[in-house]
Amino acid sequence: MAIIKANYGYNTETSNTKQVTRIEPTEKPKPTLIPGFELLDKIPYQGTGFVIDKYLAPNELNVKIKGIDKKLAEKMVYEWILSNNIATESYKLLITNY
Repeated sequence: MAIIKANYGYNTETSNTKQVTRIEPTEKPKPTLIPGFELLDKIPYQGTGFVIDKYLAPNELNVKIKGIDKKLAEKMVYEWILSNNIATESYKLLITNY
């Protein structure tokens, strides 16, 4: 009995309560933003008459339009960028028809 007590401990008290171990959910780490690629997790993005499908370079987006004017598409894309709390002055757009 002495060996069991030394290895595992020995409790002379008896109780009917169970010990419950509480498991807390782990926090998911926030993705690190790569400078110039802040919208990477939000593209491809489709708006009315346009699709932003990829980055061409840091702060440079590829925009494909269909059935709308380039100026209107540019305005809508910049509004979308602003809605994501990103300065539009830093972004360049390459707008092509598809």
